[in-house]
Amino acid sequence: MHINSPYPDLPPLPNCNVHHLFFKSPDQAPWPDYPIHIDAETDEQIMYSQMVHRIEHLSTGLVTPLSDGGLGVAGDHIVGIIGRNSSVSS
Repeated sequence: MHINSPYPDLPPLPNCNVHHLFFKSPDQAPWPDYPIHIDAETDEQIMYSQMVHRIEHLSTGLVTPLSDGGLGVAGDHIVGIIGRNSSVSS
């Protein structure tokens, strides 16, 4: 039996890089910077802008060629990064 949703179809997804969709969309420009992680033991705070900056460094390191000190991941590779529920891992 096939059941149709009573809700209308979702609009099509924008044709863009998911990183830009999450971190660089124009509607995010006026957002204030805010703490995205607070370490309960040290009270160290990581701000949203710092997290985005770290993600940009990570993506640069992944695609930079081995000869330039990067990991050389390019082309049709998909990379998943899984960590503990913390922005700082030990």
